[in-house]
Amino acid sequence: MKKISASSDSASSLRFCAFLRGVNVKGTAMKMAEVCTVFEKAGMEKVSAVLASGNIVFSSGKTAEELRPVLEKAMAEHFRYEAFLFVKDQSEIETIFRLNPFEIHPEFHIYAFVGIGGIEKILAEVFEKSVKAAGEEGRVVENHFYWRVSKGSTLDSDFGKILGRKNLKDAFTSRNLNTFEKVLKKM
Repeated sequence: MKKISASSDSASSLRFCAFLRGVNVKGTAMKMAEVCTVFEKAGMEKVSAVLASGNIVFSSGKTAEELRPVLEKAMAEHFRYEAFLFVKDQSEIETIFRLNPFEIHPEFHIYAFVGIGGIEKILAEVFEKSVKAAGEEGRVVENHFYWRVSKGSTLDSDFGKILGRKNLKDAFTSRNLNTFEKVLKKM
């Protein structure tokens, strides 16, 4: 698989992507330009959006652990909703993209999940108990969960129902592998 990389902005500032959960679904509509402005007001630099699904690329001298509560608070206050997001640095995103265990196939989507530590174990357990559609697979590679599902079946599959579980909304979000590739190109 082709490695995608970009140089850092400076020695003291890293490139990150915040993957927002629940953006532009079930009444939570927001313009990405406005989200970028919220990030800038929260102190992030070189902010840009990737797609309209809540992928915000930016630079900061802080750690991902420091950034998450600051950005969730800024988003919650500005948009008046319970904000959940997961911050990954460029190296982590490159690793997620590189470790994909599935062959690219035109009839399937491949999703990678980002979230709290240990979420891959929970996702793997739920996947094992679910009824599988033809060709549907789930795998943990290192500490990342990957899911392959036929196009058009994402939300209809038994496992796909986990995407809307309210009890896990602060624990993970997922993105199509193509989104990770687009994020990396923007970094």
